[in-house]
Amino acid sequence: MLRALLFNAVCLAGLTTALGSASADDAVPAPPAPPTQDELIAAKEAFKLGNALYQAGKFAEAVDKLKESYRLSRNPFLLYNVGLSYDQLGQGDQVLLYYKQFLATAPADAPMRGDVVARIEALEKELAETPPTPPTSGEPDPAVPPPPKLIHDPTSSAPPGLPFDVVATIAEDANVVVTLLYRSSGEAAFTSRPMVRRGTALVGRISRKKMLGNSVQYYMEARDPQGTLVTRSGRSISPHLVNIEATARPRFDPDLPDEDGPVVMPKPGDVVTTSNQVVPGQRDDGGSSGLVLAGAKWTTSGIAVALLGLSIVSYRRAQDQHVGLLDDSRACGEPPCRVFDADFGQTVQARGERYDLTYKVSLGLGAATAVIAGYLWYRSLTSTTTARDVAIAPTADANGAGAVVMGRF
Repeated sequence: MLRALLFNAVCLAGLTTALGSASADDAVPAPPAPPTQDELIAAKEAFKLGNALYQAGKFAEAVDKLKESYRLSRNPFLLYNVGLSYDQLGQGDQVLLYYKQFLATAPADAPMRGDVVARIEALEKELAETPPTPPTSGEPDPAVPPPPKLIHDPTSSAPPGLPFDVVATIAEDANVVVTLLYRSSGEAAFTSRPMVRRGTALVGRISRKKMLGNSVQYYMEARDPQGTLVTRSGRSISPHLVNIEATARPRFDPDLPDEDGPVVMPKPGDVVTTSNQVVPGQRDDGGSSGLVLAGAKWTTSGIAVALLGLSIVSYRRAQDQHVGLLDDSRACGEPPCRVFDADFGQTVQARGERYDLTYKVSLGLGAATAVIAGYLWYRSLTSTTTARDVAIAPTADANGAGAVVMGRF
């Protein structure tokens, strides 16, 4: 995703400045003249198509459109993107060609120069270690045995939070050490570990700690005792890709010892996600912890509603006592025309004070309980992925009461 965003930003910025020089092919000779307005418009259209193809993962088709855009605009930033597309295709020789052309023609302050230099150094080192390709014609030399083949059938998906076993085969008499190199999505460096022979196959285990996020990348290298690369399956610039999906079938041997400890298989009803927030063994509302949470949220909601209802009734009763005192004082004419007596006035006042106290206490307790209930409902709504719940948050003040209803389906 990061490369795709950089891809867009660089090309859009470059096409608007019309940097570079004219050329009839992919080379970078001196410019005879700047591109015309019509050429720039056509270059932008070619770039839009190339960008769409790049985003769709059609890198070979994207290369053709980006080359066309460069031919029209002579913009050196497009050389970077051609090289970037070739990198996605795993064609290191083409990446070196276009990245070196980019360094020779792009502005000195181009922001991606440092990344390009580092990638060129890594590719040159990697290509230097690539085994020579055997001749395609002529009779093979019987004195030189062919290199052993590393056979591997890639897997497209695996579940999160469980180890993943990479299985390959190679001739048993091959005097090589096979290493598995892997990384999870978002990591820059590969983790390496030797593959061990189990029967006729080689097995390398990717740690369950790496089986998080969206995907895992890996490749394998076989080297002789001197450390020379003999054969490989995948490479760092074009590794095998395994998508991490909660519904995928487990891909590991339970009899193989695991360095992270015993593997606990998820049980029916367990929630397994591709993040660190929920792991195998943590249950949703269908488990015992979910039942406790469900009971607590409904209980606190009921108590909150009852307390707030009591506060409303008490408030109304207190108002009635207040109105009764006023009516009694006005019954004989303009107040105050009647003495405040103990038989009626003091009794009504004491009753009104009790109702007022009940109203204030129940309102405070009801509001506090409503906050707790709201938190429990929030926990319930965020801890499950399949529940269909309705949350009721009561509200009240001195002028009335109500409730906010929220549903999730």
